Amino acid sequence: AGSPVQDCSSLGICSTAMLLLLSIGLLPLACGDWALSDIQGMYFALRRANVVDVAGPNLLMRIGSPLAYGLTGPVLSRSSLEQALRGAAGTLFPPGNAELVDVTLLTAEKRILDAEREGFGSGLVHWPLAGVTTEAFAGACQSRNISCPSSLQPSHLPADERRRLAADFEEWNPDELDRRVTALRALLERPGSGGGARVVFFHCLGGIDRTGELFAAYAMRYLNVTLTQAMAENELVAGRVIAYPQQAAAQWYCENLRERGLYAHDDCGNCGPFRCRNTGHPLDPIFRYVFACLLAIGSTGLCGCAARRSCRKHRQPPKEDGGYYPMAA
Repeated sequence: AGSPVQDCSSLGICSTAMLLLLSIGLLPLACGDWALSDIQGMYFALRRANVVDVAGPNLLMRIGSPLAYGLTGPVLSRSSLEQALRGAAGTLFPPGNAELVDVTLLTAEKRILDAEREGFGSGLVHWPLAGVTTEAFAGACQSRNISCPSSLQPSHLPADERRRLAADFEEWNPDELDRRVTALRALLERPGSGGGARVVFFHCLGGIDRTGELFAAYAMRYLNVTLTQAMAENELVAGRVIAYPQQAAAQWYCENLRERGLYAHDDCGNCGPFRCRNTGHPLDPIFRYVFACLLAIGSTGLCGCAARRSCRKHRQPPKEDGGYYPMAA
């Protein structure tokens, strides 16, 4: 039997077709207001819908994004959104026409925010989240004469210095997580328009990093969930660890809750199951798979890759520190 590559009349045709598909699907997005790292997962974002909390007939949910993405940019499809929410919530989804409240955590994605504002109007709540940045952390330490660890980790500080930073977390972290989670709880408990039910959902672009930060904070504050459990849930939903600034924000909020007597567990500094330093922005599993295939195409061609179904062998497990091994060509 010949090589599977011979199933293709021309490797050049295959490679050109692949590049054309990538250009059609990604170029309009890459040239927009968001970076490649933010594009990860948004094609499958609605599949990340999950129920977080319930208050009477009202629901709190996390999702990937309420928008659809195409060649003309982001657009809102309420029917697709409601279908995804209903599918994830099952019998918990309120009957009839529930009010939808969109809590978006986006930061610099202007075109997407504009599409959400157009689609939801007064039903849109905008809370941009950035996580714990090195600049904010360094400033907090410097103003308190504390020597900062570059890892941002609470456990890498002496106990007294850690407690000082944790007690003042809301002052030096621009995300204002405690104010956000208490406001989120209030949104959930408030009756919908006309006294009916409401469904509150929060999201970023792919339902992973900023969404994971807010989920972990809310779960620790109101659901008696540990940090370790919340971060594991994030990884289960997303297929990867959340970005490091968002992980650090959840850890420091955990320490803040402990200082206020609102968190009884002792795992805020437990970075071992996740990451103890910033190893870079992790890729979604689907993108690790695609990039591995692109590397394989360089030597075998698209048709050879597809015919042999050999791209799977390029998938790599996560390293113990949460990073990823270099993908083999």
